[in-house]
Amino acid sequence: MPDNPTFIPHGPIFQTAYVVDDLDEALRHWTTVLRIGPFFRIDHVPLEHYSFEGKPSTPDLTIALAYSGEVQVELVAQHNDAPSLYLSHLRANGPGFHHVCIRAAGYEAGRASLESAGLTCCSEGRVRNAGRFGYFRPSDPRGLIVEIGEGRPSTQAFFKGIKDASRDWNGLDPVRLAQFPSDEVLAVSPALFARS
Repeated sequence: MPDNPTFIPHGPIFQTAYVVDDLDEALRHWTTVLRIGPFFRIDHVPLEHYSFEGKPSTPDLTIALAYSGEVQVELVAQHNDAPSLYLSHLRANGPGFHHVCIRAAGYEAGRASLESAGLTCCSEGRVRNAGRFGYFRPSDPRGLIVEIGEGRPSTQAFFKGIKDASRDWNGLDPVRLAQFPSDEVLAVSPALFARS
């Protein structure tokens, strides 16, 4: 294969995400039919400085996270009518696949990489204790929406705990309430998200 020093991958896809209109029913389907779990549910995600199409907004979201092998699955449900990328998709397309998330070298580096490939930021914000995130849309409407996140140590530890819980999962306790931990909590109790 010829060497191409100008070709730098954005980063591997580690998450596929789905917008749902009934989170309880979606969780039942994923855990009992697809037998993927356990899901860690974060009610009323603490969003900060969220914007959609350049305008501030305040969507009230609940997400649920699980792993299928090496791939993280995210389910997103919105509880209010605030403009957002999620509600826009739900109204236009109904529930279903929404975006992929890549593991970029860093938020700014990931943003620059995606923008250099012609994608534009259509929504961004911050999750308290988890850092910045952004969604990037290609000019071709058939293309994928791509998310990047800041990837703080506490968030990575949280994700590892979810992934560890999925190994040899026996179907018990399929939905578990959770919240994004702070780096300070992780420093005080590094075993907090260890597999039990």
